[in-house]
Parts: sequence; C-alpha cells; structure tokens
Amino acid sequence: MIYEASSSRVNDRYLTLLMAVLLGYALIGKGVAYLGVGPIFIGEISYLLGLAAALKSRCIFASLTSLPSIVLAAMMAWVLFRTVPFVDTYGFDALRDSVVIMYGGFAFIVVALLVEDPQRLETLLNSYRIFATAFVMAIPFVLLIDRYLRDHVPLFPGYGFPIIEVRTGEAAVHLAGAAIFSIVGFGKITKAWLAMMIAGLVLVVVGRAALLAFVVPVAVATIMRGKLRELAKVVAVGLIGLGAAYAFEASIVDYQEATNSETRTISVEQVVENAESIVGYGGEQTESTKKWRLDWWSIIIADTVYGPDF
Repeated sequence: MIYEASSSRVNDRYLTLLMAVLLGYALIGKGVAYLGVGPIFIGEISYLLGLAAALKSRCIFASLTSLPSIVLAAMMAWVLFRTVPFVDTYGFDALRDSVVIMYGGFAFIVVALLVEDPQRLETLLNSYRIFATAFVMAIPFVLLIDRYLRDHVPLFPGYGFPIIEVRTGEAAVHLAGAAIFSIVGFGKITKAWLAMMIAGLVLVVVGRAALLAFVVPVAVATIMRGKLRELAKVVAVGLIGLGAAYAFEASIVDYQEATNSETRTISVEQVVENAESIVGYGGEQTESTKKWRLDWWSIIIADTVYGPDF
C-alpha cells in the first residue's frame, strides 16, 4: 500500500510536469523545446519519464484496449520497423522524422495514468481550464513580440534563434482547443477572454494553415454540440464585420501583396486572399505556395501509392 501511494504521488507530479511543458511549448516555443542537451531535449525527457510513469502505473496495457489505440500502436510499430534499418544511413534525421508518429506514445501515457487514478481526469480538466485562460490572455502579446520585436529578444545560447518563437499554426491549434473547451461547457467565456481570443486570431490567420487549424475543429465541435444556429449567427456577424473592415481598409491602405510567406501582413486583405486561395484562386504569392504543395503531394502519391516506393 505504501508503494502504491508513493507511485501515485510520483505520477501526479509527472502530470504536473507534462502540463508545465505544454504551457511552455505553447507560449514560448523553441525556447522551451531546446531545453536539454542535444539530442535529448525537454520533449524526449518528458517522453522517457512518461514511459516510466506509465510502466509504474501497471496500466499501460489498459491503454491499448480501444480501436484508435490499436491503430496508433500498429502505426508506431510500423514506423519504428521502417526507421531502425536506416539510422546508419540517415543518422539523426531518420529519428527526427519518426517522432512525428512516435510521440503518439504520449496518448498511451496519459490514458494509463487516468486508468490508474480516474480522479486525475478532474485535475486535468481544471488544469487545462487554467492553461486555456492563460494562453488566450497571453498569446496576443507573445505573437506581437515574435513579429515586431524579434530583433530585441535574447537568443538561445548555442543555437542563435530567439528564445520566444511561436508559429502561427501552433498558436491557432491552442486557440482552437481553448475555444472548443468553452463551447462544450468546460470554460467560461468572458468579455476580456473573447476580446483576447479575437486579438489572437487576428494575429494568426495571416496563414492559411492557421486559419484552417482554427476554423475546421471549432466548426465541427459547434455542430456536434447542436449549436448550428449559434454558429450561423457568428458566421453572419463575422462576414458583415469582415466586409466592413475590408471596405474601410481598402479606402485608406494601398495593399501590397507579400513576396513570400514570411512577409505577409496582418490585414483584412491578406485574410480574404487566404480564404480565396483555399476555396478558389487567390493572389500570386498564395497560389504559388499552394501549387508547390499540390505538386509535392502529387509526386509523393505517384512514387508511393502508384509507384515503386509503395
């Protein structure tokens, strides 16, 4: 009994560590991701500690009892099988590519710890409520610093990149998570929260990936919750506001199309252009990057599904 109580406390501390790492990733980005000694950084450290915690819980096999978990485990096994033989050829690049799937092990870790003590679910929900609120209130300032004060941010020792570096796509994913958390009734939507959510969205939707990363899951969650009417109202008000802002901006600003993805401006014209390129034809710059991706995936499909690398 004493061993089990001690094990439970250790695993509770691990979940706290995991949530702290998540907050660091979300609000600071690479400045947290590179903590450690290469090639073992905070992500790998958290992963290894998590595996130890899952094994200590004695519930790791219980996390493999659903169809999604079996599919994920099979995918991870296949990726590992196809990675190990090529480590000698490609070195660390092979391992780095494999973690895209192998980090799915965090799902098994969390499930195992929840099975060990179901009361942790309430702790996680309460902690995520704090995380979602903190992230929404802070991310507009973080993105402004990253975009306009980048040259004044201290560099990470030994690597030379700014300590604060958060990508818009990553921020959009967390904004979507915070929005869905409130939509399903776990979080409270206040005027201040809503204002900062809108401010964060204004800063991230300069990219198409970020736009889709927010819109698609939030729309699905809203529909699944049976709030289609509320969604229609928000879309209608949003389109009216966007149209008014577009007309006002066009009357006072001479829009210059970006030359590349890094120079896209925070403007209504850019948002409209991004939307146009998703459903139809946008500007020259957005279309060139879209064409590159379409060509890239066409080559991949031709070489794998219909080619020699199947």
